[in-house]
Amino acid sequence: ACFDTNPGGTTDNLFALSLSAQGVFCLEGMMHFAVKTLYDQTALTAMAHALRKTLRRRRTIAVHVLAWFVIFLEVICLLLIVGTDSLTFGFRELLSLLVAVLVFAVVIREDAINGWLAGRRMLSAVRESETVFDDTGYTTMIQGAQTRWAYGRIQKVCETADFFVCFLGKKHGQIFAKSGFTQGTPEEFRTFIAEKTGKPVQYIK
Repeated sequence: ACFDTNPGGTTDNLFALSLSAQGVFCLEGMMHFAVKTLYDQTALTAMAHALRKTLRRRRTIAVHVLAWFVIFLEVICLLLIVGTDSLTFGFRELLSLLVAVLVFAVVIREDAINGWLAGRRMLSAVRESETVFDDTGYTTMIQGAQTRWAYGRIQKVCETADFFVCFLGKKHGQIFAKSGFTQGTPEEFRTFIAEKTGKPVQYIK
């Protein structure tokens, strides 16, 4: 387990000072990486995108096929109406057009919408996380509360242009900003997390 011998210190001190000055000691092994992440709209959108491309890939394909089929039917109906009588464009036709536009917008902005919904369920006080990685696991600190995780719980590791994402399931993900590394580098972390989890890091465009 990890013990904080300096509970009165600020979270900034934890990452600004050296390990010995931080007052955080992991009995399982030495700290190799430290990263701070803000769970803002950008981060949550990236996580939703990675989840859609990996663990929820099959579900996403099915939903997209259905969505495009609905759009296709609505467009065909509108074309038939316009082709038959260009003056006939009432409430029903307007509703069909709105449905097609709405479904199209949801498909195009799906990741941003899912990220926004995830953010709505989060308290503003728990949007900032600080994580340290050592030999046997990693510890996440949010508002002074620490949670210890084993690498074996990670089911999928993804990488985007700005983040690393670890999924512990289809409904539980953790994201780490590349710009937030205060110890170690993203390049070193990529190799480290692949070795510790035994899973390749999948790059998501």
